[in-house]
Parts: sequence; C-alpha cells; structure tokens
Amino acid sequence: MRVIVTVLGALISGVMIVVLAVSFTSIVFTGALEPFFDRGLGATLLGAAVSCVVGGALYSYRGTIPNPQDLTAILLAGAAAQIAATMGTATPSDAVFATVLALLATASALTGIAVYLAGRFRLSDVVRYIPYPVMGGFLAATGYLLLLGAIGMLLGRPLDIWTLGTLFAPADLARWLPWVAIGALILTASRLRPFDFTLPLALIAMLVGFYAYLGLTGRDLDAAAEAGLLLGPFGASGFLDGLEPSLIPQVDWGMVAGQGLTLIAVVAMVFLGAGLNLSGIEMIVEQELDPNRDFRAVGLSALAAAPTGGLIGFPGFAVTVLGYRVGATTYPAVIVAGAVCLATAVFGASLLELLPRGLFGATIAYIGLDLLVSWLWTERRRLVPRDWAVVLIILLASATLGFLVALAIGLAVSVLTFVISYSSQNFVRLRCTLAERHSSVERPIGDVAHLTAHGGGVVVFEFVGYLFFGTSTRLRALVNETLGVPGDEVQALILDFSNATGIDPSVSQTLQRIEEAARRKGIRVHVTGLSDRLSEMVHRFNGAPGAPAHMSLDAALRAEENRLLEGRDATAPRTFLAALGSVLGGRDPEDAFPVQDLPAGSKLMRAGDPSGEMFVLVSGAASVTLAQPNGTDRMVTEIGPGALIGEIGFLGDLRRTADVDLVADARLLRIDQAALTKLAD
Repeated sequence: MRVIVTVLGALISGVMIVVLAVSFTSIVFTGALEPFFDRGLGATLLGAAVSCVVGGALYSYRGTIPNPQDLTAILLAGAAAQIAATMGTATPSDAVFATVLALLATASALTGIAVYLAGRFRLSDVVRYIPYPVMGGFLAATGYLLLLGAIGMLLGRPLDIWTLGTLFAPADLARWLPWVAIGALILTASRLRPFDFTLPLALIAMLVGFYAYLGLTGRDLDAAAEAGLLLGPFGASGFLDGLEPSLIPQVDWGMVAGQGLTLIAVVAMVFLGAGLNLSGIEMIVEQELDPNRDFRAVGLSALAAAPTGGLIGFPGFAVTVLGYRVGATTYPAVIVAGAVCLATAVFGASLLELLPRGLFGATIAYIGLDLLVSWLWTERRRLVPRDWAVVLIILLASATLGFLVALAIGLAVSVLTFVISYSSQNFVRLRCTLAERHSSVERPIGDVAHLTAHGGGVVVFEFVGYLFFGTSTRLRALVNETLGVPGDEVQALILDFSNATGIDPSVSQTLQRIEEAARRKGIRVHVTGLSDRLSEMVHRFNGAPGAPAHMSLDAALRAEENRLLEGRDATAPRTFLAALGSVLGGRDPEDAFPVQDLPAGSKLMRAGDPSGEMFVLVSGAASVTLAQPNGTDRMVTEIGPGALIGEIGFLGDLRRTADVDLVADARLLRIDQAALTKLAD
C-alpha cells in the first residue's frame, strides 16, 4: 500500500512539474516566438527529466524534486524576445529558434559551472548576505513580471508597463481577466486556509469548469482552438520533432554572447532562488540539509540538462513539499516524477493540446500575485519604511527600466546597506589606559603602584572586526577626541589591531593622519598587532624610534611601562625583596634565607610538580610558560629582579601550574617551610 501511495504522489509531483514547465515555457515562447512553443516545451520537459534523474541522486534530502523556475524564465524571456526582434523575419525561422535554444543551453551550462563551484568551495552561504529588503525587491519584481507574462500569454503578445493601457479593450479583457481572477481566487484560498493540495485541486476544478463552459456555450474543440482558448494544436509528431543536431550550425553565437549581462543575472537568480528554496525545504521536512552538497547537485544537474536546451531547473519548493506530503520522499519517487516529464515530451502532445490555455495563465498569475501580495502587503507590516522603500524602488526599476537595471540597483543597495550597517557597528573592543591594563611582565609591587598612579596618560585602543572606509572617519574622530580632551595630558597612544580581521587602504591613510596629529603634540603612537602584509600599508608608523611598526600589544605596553618607571621616585620601596628587607629590620635577606645561583636556561619549576618552596629573584630574569593543547608553549609573563616566584602553589599547597625558566643568570632566595619556621623562632 505504501508503494502505491508513493507512486501516486510521485505521479502528482510529475504532473505539477509538467504544468510549471508549460507555464514558464509559454512566457519565453510568446509573441514572435510562439510558433516554436511546442519544440521549446519539448526541450524543457527533457531538461526537467534529466534534472530529476541527475539531481535527485545528489541532493542531501533524497525527495528533493527540481523543476523549471520562474526567476530564470522571466530573465530568459526578455533575452529571447530581444534575439527574435533583432534577427527579424528575414532570418530563417529555424535559425531564430536555434539561437534561442542555444541561449537557454548556455545559461544552463554557465549556471551549472558557477553553482557547482560555489558548492565545491563552500560558498553557498553567499545567499545569506543578501539584505532581506533587496531579496524582497527581486521577488516582488519577479511577481510583477510573472503577472505580465501570464496576461501576455493569454493575449499572445508580450507586455510591459508602457502597453498596459491596451489591456482594457473589451475583447482583450474577456481573454485575460477571468483567468487572472481565478489566479487571485486560488491565492485567496491558499492564504485563508493553507493546504498543500490547493493548487492541484484548483487545476482540476479549472479543467472541469472549462469543459463545462464549452458544453454550455455549444462550442466544440475545433472552435475553442480557433478562438485561441486551447494550448494547442501541436504538430502530429509531438514536442520533440525538430529538436535535432542540425540546429547547431544555424546558431548565431554572436547573438548569444550579446546577452552576457542576462546570463550573469540568470546565474545570480539561481543562487538566490536555489538558496531560498533549499532553506524552505529544510524547514518543512525537518531535516538538516547540506547546502554546499545541494549546490553541487544543482550545478551538476544543470550541466547535464544543458544539451537539451530547456529552461534551467533547481529544487522546487512547492513541488518538493507536495511530494513530501503525499509520500514521494525517496529517489525512486523523484525518478517517477522525471519519467512523467519524459513521457509527456514523447507522447503527451495530443493530450496537452486539449488543455485550456487559461489553466496555465491562471497558474502563472497565481504565482505572480502571491509574490506581489507577500512583498507589497504582508511584508509591509513587518518592514520599517526605509526597508519597504527598497522593495518598491527595485520593483519600480524593474517595471520601468528593466530587470537587469533593477538587479544592478539591488546590488548597489546591498553594498550600500552593508556599508551603512557595518560602519555603524562598534569596532572598538576595549578602550583603557596603562593605569588599568599592564603588560605581561610581573613587576615589583612598587612599580605596579607607580604604573597604576601615573599610567593614565597612555591610552590603549583595541579594535575588532574589519576596518574599512566606512569606519575610517569614525576612527579618526574617536582618536582626535581623545587627543583633544583638556587636562588629559595624553603621552602615548597604542592602537592595537590584534583582534581586527583586516584594514583597507583608507584606514592606513587615517592612521597616517592620526600619527601626524599626535606627533605635533609630542604624543607617541604605537600601531600593534598588524600582520606583515598589513604592516606594509602603515610601515611609517612605529611605536618608538627603532621599534618595529607591527610590534605586539604586550611589547608596546612594556615599552611605555619602562618609560614611566624611569622617572619614578627611587626612594620608594620597589620590590618584594626591598619590602622583605624592611620586615627583617634592615637585616640582609641573603643572610636569612638560603641563596642559590643558577645559570640561564635552568628550569626553576615544572608544571605538575609539588610546591615545596617559593623563591625571591635577587637578580636575573625568568619567564613563565603554559603548555597549549597543540603541544606548543605560550609565555604568559616575564619576571624581573625583586619579584616573588611560586608563592600561590606554596602557600596553597598546590601543584605547579606552569613552567618557570631562567632567561638570564640568576641569584635566588629559597623560602621553604623550614626557613619560615626558623625565621619565626
């Protein structure tokens, strides 16, 4: 029983693909190209069958069903009409058809390569970077063009915004208005009570109603065909007649190349449409999809279908969800859906020519109206006025200037939106002074107190993210504000880019101006954390004479600490050793505790060892390092003369947490429990 249900579901899905294939092919092959509709439909049905067989085997959700799409059909329809108009009636008709077919094949091949490479190099997330209003503008423009395409199909001539006034002649009105009204009714029903079978049931109702109308008016099929109410008649040999290799020499490849901008736009629309549909499918089937794998599947299926010359197909949201609801969730079910397309291409001409043209016009009108209502009404209540204005601008540009111009405007708005949004982000990770943040050097108590008391004149900025021309002006204003605060007595600036992902040349120029302004005031500037590549941009900036321009933040902090400590009061207690001498009443600490002299390179402590003593560094220097998970060691601090080493482990009876190595010949006082007991006695 389950097998029967799955097969029926797959058959229904296949029929839906055929309906969409007819609908979108009719948008391309209309007007001067209408005589080629039957062959164009045959090519599209063959391409749909290939897409199902190839793509269905590769998608991460095995029930994903591809179908010809409205986004690309709209763009290719405009390009095809331009080719037909340019080649004119003087050109043999087969040459015109061959050139249009070559255009569709080229679009499919280029799209296949681009989308496959995007999946191969894990770039499928690029769709997520398109601003929501811009995406809405594209979809609203698509809805508008689909609605015009539906009316043009019903009238048998292409339309644009400048010819809308011709639609209201009584004879024309009777041909398109009832079917568009039916499309509106389908939309209303689907929104009032969402139901996966709304469109299939509506198609059945339209078919029954149309033939009931013919019966009531006394018209036979011949009269209906003569009045243009039927999709046919088609040639006796079916949809595949004339799709032969002999067409290839007749292609005007110059005409195809002249549609380069359209081909680029088609690739962009497949990126947008496939990404959106896959995201929607993932939500419905409640299965995590692999978008990069799915993009590779889209690319390979488009490449495989390119030789057929049909419209490009990629995962169809409505058809896949319909299949999911009726149990067509496996690859064999997708093959059955593809087989329906193939069978229709080979044997279905005599059946399709009996279907009412309005059935497909109403389907296209329904899809177009759905997009328009979604973005001009539903989303209007969710978007702020500025974002909704973006939708309107792209829609109006598409209607008046063309979809390619609207695409360019949309891309420009995307860039502008990104610049405005990103430049408004806070790029300052931390602002502090040397009084609040010290270097990794473990300094004597007195030195720390001195730095805390006098370090307010050294200002530290830590930046985060990518700094570009949109943030350079704010960066300069921020620093100038700091330099211009009365009474602040700024002595040095440390600008750290360790957490920044990069900078552009405009920021390099800004840094130059900051350094020049600071130099005039006698203020030192350190630019730290830059990679070797980025430091080339700002090689003229260095923290101190002779210091590298891309020194670390810690190195810059140490340099400024050393400057501050050079001027401190020499009579104040500076070190733990000096404080220990005071506690001993002037007695030399070296007489009170054991003294050890160790050469540079000696390991004073090892992580994990017991803590049986602590040390006072009389002279020399030591470094503290921590082992990292990757097997390397990271130095966390340096220790200078007079400091206490290992006191936490000793007093807390804990094991050592880090290695301590001597980096210079050192003299140390060893303090253990026995020494402390002896001192207490």
